[in-house]
Amino acid sequence: MARQEKKSTFFGGAAILAAGIAIVKIIGAIYKIPLGNILGDEGFGHFNHAYVNYNLLLMVSTAGLPV
Repeated sequence: MARQEKKSTFFGGAAILAAGIAIVKIIGAIYKIPLGNILGDEGFGHFNHAYVNYNLLLMVSTAGLPV
């Protein structure tokens, strides 16, 4: 594969990845608004507390660290 072809493939893949991340962030923001209205203040607080713990465990489990 030519050097220029590899470079364009890399930037194309990076652009697709960036677009996907942006779409996921927008969908996440849209879904949290009705969720906050449904759960109320206290319920949404519990949700956020659990979500922080979930993200911490997800990062540790996907980091590839030996246990």
